[in-house]
Amino acid sequence: MQATPESWYSRKEISRRAVSRQEFEENPQWATSALAGLLNDGVIETNPAGLYRITPAKGSSIRNL
Repeated sequence: MQATPESWYSRKEISRRAVSRQEFEENPQWATSALAGLLNDGVIETNPAGLYRITPAKGSSIRNL
């Protein structure tokens, strides 16, 4: 997510890319609670489609799509 902060990602894509394949296959929903915590802390944001991205810093040039 940090490499392309303007892009939105699904929970499944974040879950799959953040851990090994074996860990993902054992528990594909592992990221749900982690994403909820990051969302509550304001580190990430979500859109109406349920996709996630890193919250742009104030004064950032990232457009709100």
